[in-house]
Parts: sequence; structure tokens; C-alpha cells
Amino acid sequence: MIPAGVDIADLSAQLREDQLAIGPNAEFGRMQESELLDVLSVSNQESGSGVYGGADFGLALIDVPVGKAADLRDVAQELQLNTEIETIVVRTPTVGAAVSDLHSRAELEAAESAFAHVQTSTGFQNFVDELSGTPIPWGIIAIVLAVVIATALTTSWLLVTKSLRN
Repeated sequence: MIPAGVDIADLSAQLREDQLAIGPNAEFGRMQESELLDVLSVSNQESGSGVYGGADFGLALIDVPVGKAADLRDVAQELQLNTEIETIVVRTPTVGAAVSDLHSRAELEAAESAFAHVQTSTGFQNFVDELSGTPIPWGIIAIVLAVVIATALTTSWLLVTKSLRN
């Protein structure tokens, strides 16, 4: 449910303009607007080159009472549908949520911890960096280890059988 006091149309228009939307009561964001625009600009330039998985990022800052995190996800979802930005983050002074066409909810929720206890611009950069981290390719690592172990066992078996014949 969209919390009372959130103007989706206004926030969407702001996001389409420069990927940053600041609600009328979100003074915490207005004080950092130039820093946030810089972080968004760099993130979106790098996302075009594939550094961040090809995602475009948008950030909406609101200061309204929110009943639960799902309400912020609803706001982010509406903004994403209205703007076609791939990854939308919605922040209040105390909590945030994100939606993305590219990243799973688990990835987003893990990256959201990057906002904790830092100013909004730093937190957003941390969030983007967290999402851009290269996942560990456990499948490939397991296959390589299996091949190494199989090679070692085969070599050992051949050496033992050869020495027994002599």
C-alpha cells in the first residue's frame, strides 16, 4: 500500500528528469542533493558500460510515516513502472527498500544493509557497489576441484600400479 503523503506522479516526473526524486518533506535528501546527483551520474554511466550489470539506478527520498517495509517496496514498484528505470531505491530517514528488473529481491535486501549508519549519498554508493560485486562462481570452483582431485587420484593409482609391477 502506498503511504499517505507520497505523490507518485511528482516523484516519477523527478526520476525521469535526473534519476533523483526528493519528496516535499525529505530535507535529509535536499541537503545532499548535489552529492546524490553525482553518485547517480557515475553509477548510471558505469551501468551503461556493464560495470554494474547494465542497471540504471533511480533514487527516491521521502519523509512520510511508513507502516512496514513492504509499503516502501510498493512505492518503489510504482515508480519503476512509471519510469522504466531498472533499479529503484526508496529511502526514508530510517529505512529503505528497492525493486529491480535485474537483481533478485535477495540481492537487493542484502545490498540494503549498505545504507546503515551512513549519510544517504554514501549509503547509495555502498548499495550500488554491493550490487556490482562479482558473485563467487561456486559451480565452476566445484568442477575445477573435482577435476584436480580426479587427476590426483588417477596419477596416484597409475604410479602405485606401476611400482607394484616392478
